[in-house]
Amino acid sequence: MSDIKLKVIDSIKNSGSNIVVAACFLSGVAFFDYMLFVPVIMFLIVGLAIVKWKSPLICLVGLIIGIVCFYLLSSDLTQLGLTKLLLISWVCISSGLSLIKSLLLNR
Repeated sequence: MSDIKLKVIDSIKNSGSNIVVAACFLSGVAFFDYMLFVPVIMFLIVGLAIVKWKSPLICLVGLIIGIVCFYLLSSDLTQLGLTKLLLISWVCISSGLSLIKSLLLNR
């Protein structure tokens, strides 16, 4: 494998790891808001699947889940709500970057 492909694979793995880290931070916020446990589990599964399989479909699913969670939680603009939105936007950005990189890898 060429050096460029290895860098792209590492970038996809880093984006998946970013999703897992954001889900772990979100689980700390979920201690105060129990309704966040479902998105935390979904983000953990998507992040670990991106690290394992590096599929564009999984990256797209992660991006869609992140956008839907962002839309559903955007009505709460307290300090805790802004923290949730920041972490979910982190997941959306990481999913989008991993989607772009996985499409470049599978081209």
